[in-house]
Amino acid sequence: MREIRDRLRPSWYRILELSPRAYTAYVRRRNASAEVVRPGRDIVVVGSAGSGNTFARVALQVSNPGIDVASHVHSWTQAAEAVRYGLPLLVLAREPLSAISSALVRFPDRRPKSELREYSRLYERLLPFVRQAVVADFPTVVERFGSVIRSLNERFLTEFKTFDHDDPRSTTEVLEHIDAYDRIALNGDATRTARPTSEKDERKQLVASELRSSALRPFLDDCDRVYRRLVEVAAAAG
Repeated sequence: MREIRDRLRPSWYRILELSPRAYTAYVRRRNASAEVVRPGRDIVVVGSAGSGNTFARVALQVSNPGIDVASHVHSWTQAAEAVRYGLPLLVLAREPLSAISSALVRFPDRRPKSELREYSRLYERLLPFVRQAVVADFPTVVERFGSVIRSLNERFLTEFKTFDHDDPRSTTEVLEHIDAYDRIALNGDATRTARPTSEKDERKQLVASELRSSALRPFLDDCDRVYRRLVEVAAAAG
C-alpha cells in the first residue's frame, strides 16, 4: 500500500500545482514546519534538489540573522506565489547531471526516471518567472554567494548583508550549521548530507553512469534542453 501511495503522490501533487495557493496550503497542512511562501517572508528560494538550496538558505541566515527564508519546497508554485506577494525571488539552477546525481545519492529511495522528469518539469514551469527573479548557478552559489546577494539587492531594492566568501570563517559557519542539522536528522550519514563529501562523490559517479544509460538518456537530454533554455532566458533578462 505504501508503494502505491508513493507512486500516486507525484500525480496528486501535479494536480494540486494547478493552483499554487492550494498546493502551498496543502504542503503547509501536511508539514507545519515546511518553509512555504507566505506574506511577510523576506525572500523565496526555489531550485531542484541538489542545486545548492541548503547552502543558499544557511548563507543568507548566517549573513542576515533572523531573516525569514522560504525554501526547500521544490515546486514552481513557490515562484508563482513569490511574484503574487511581491517577494524577492532567487532561482537556483545546476547542470542536470550533477544536480540529479546529487539528489539521488542523498535520497536513494527516489527513482532516477522520476527525478529526471521532475527536474525538467520544474524548470519548464519556472521559465515564465525567470524575468522576475535573480537566477544563480551552482558554482556561483557555493563559491561567490556574496555576488548573488548583491544582485538581489539591486533587483529588488533590498538591503541584505552580503556573504563574504573571502572570509573562511563564513563558509565554515555555514558548513557547521549544515553538520549540526545532519547529526540530528540524518544520523551523520555522509552520503546524505547537503555538504560535499568523498563518500557522496564516489556514489555520484555511479549514479551519473546510470543516468547516461540508453534507457535514461532521452530524459537527461530533455533536462539539458530545459536547463539551457533557462540559462538563455536568464542571460537575456540581465
